[in-house]
Amino acid sequence: YTASFTLLLDLGMTGLTHTINVARGLLFLHTAYSSNGCRVYDLTTNPMNPKYLFNTSGSGRDCHDSGVIENVNGRDLWVVSDGGGRRQRIWDITNVGASWPTGALPPLVGQTNQISGIYAHSNWVSDDKRYLFSWDENNVIDISVHDITNPAAPIEINLFQYSENSQYNAIPHNGEVRAKYLYVAYYEAGLRVFDISN
Repeated sequence: YTASFTLLLDLGMTGLTHTINVARGLLFLHTAYSSNGCRVYDLTTNPMNPKYLFNTSGSGRDCHDSGVIENVNGRDLWVVSDGGGRRQRIWDITNVGASWPTGALPPLVGQTNQISGIYAHSNWVSDDKRYLFSWDENNVIDISVHDITNPAAPIEINLFQYSENSQYNAIPHNGEVRAKYLYVAYYEAGLRVFDISN
């Protein structure tokens, strides 16, 4: 059996795409390793011809990955892992949609502290929307944890590296939280599961 596919859309963004995610009728295109930032499109009006809304380009905003947290005290927040910017940025996208003015940035709510030497690769928020877990791809730390109870002022509460054996270079890629467990995929150490109940 040979599968066949028909190309339905080509936005011509060669060299500007690393990963994507979709939430709230929006497409978040992550450019990674450049100053082009994230590019955000509306999918609700015409998903086959997404409307360009804005990008987060600028120094230290290479947008490696992102995630959306809906209904945080009535706001929808977008958390961007800004790679070489060495931090996570939190944007309020509550009002972003088809009628959003092209090129206008949503409000930047807050950002984590910069951590020297890391590459802010990806992030995930705990089920209770209190903790932001972030992964470093430069093997300086494995994971940083910030309390984002107040998204305008994230508080670093923990940095940890779990390489098990200094002979091996573990390097985490990404992870997810399910209840009291943090599941982390490592490039060279496989899957690790941490109990984060305390």
